[in-house]
Amino acid sequence: MRKPLTTGLVTVEPGGKLIVITDLHGKFYLFKKIIDQADVVKSLSRGDYLIVAGDFIHASGEKDGSVEILEMLIYLKNRFENNVFLLLGNHEWSHIAGKPVFKGSVNQTAEFVKLLENHYGLKAEAKLKEFVSLFESLPIAARIGSLLISHAAPDLRVTSMDDFRYYNPRKILSPADKFYPLLWARPKSFSTAAEDSPYIDEDVELFLGRLGLSVSVVGHTPVDKFCKIGKQLIVNSLDGAYLDIDLTKKYKSVEDLEETKRVVK
Repeated sequence: MRKPLTTGLVTVEPGGKLIVITDLHGKFYLFKKIIDQADVVKSLSRGDYLIVAGDFIHASGEKDGSVEILEMLIYLKNRFENNVFLLLGNHEWSHIAGKPVFKGSVNQTAEFVKLLENHYGLKAEAKLKEFVSLFESLPIAARIGSLLISHAAPDLRVTSMDDFRYYNPRKILSPADKFYPLLWARPKSFSTAAEDSPYIDEDVELFLGRLGLSVSVVGHTPVDKFCKIGKQLIVNSLDGAYLDIDLTKKYKSVEDLEETKRVVK
């Protein structure tokens, strides 16, 4: 069963299994493939769990299935309320903060608004408000045993689990703000830009140590399926990768998660 939410953090109890999906970026067909291959609906029906760790929306260079993804996620959340957890990503955050995100020269935040106008017509403004309200309600992290799942990490301003009680997505406005790196952080080997809150292996270890945890699981960085950064595993579902975690087992290292890795066929 799910423990009560503290603001910003959800905790999943051991037992059953957990599917972890990261960045989908409007690729509805890919989401469907993962859902079908992992038999997610049947799994949820018997009490298992699903976590989608942010960036559901904003496609690039192809058909944008962001609306279809959101509608399916809302359906799954409504049907399996205590077993489906959606976490905030930086692309959802952009609509809360009113700060555009770009892919090259394309303003993806503005393109999402246009997508809603094309899809919903006169109801587009109301749907945007509905989706932003959903984004504002999302926790920023999930704890499963000694694992912490978030869109990105680490955030060295977060020094205890109690900090998550004070999470407010509307107060995350710049790299100087607490929780910003849980939306934007990337390894220094991928980016040294200040807005990407670059980090090294030792930062992950310090972050986890402060929280009393062992492993960080994130998305956000466009790796080739999976990438290990010290005590962190980056999962890129945009490349067809996801995790199928047995919650009856304990995972104390990234190496322990090796058996949970899956790729869409």
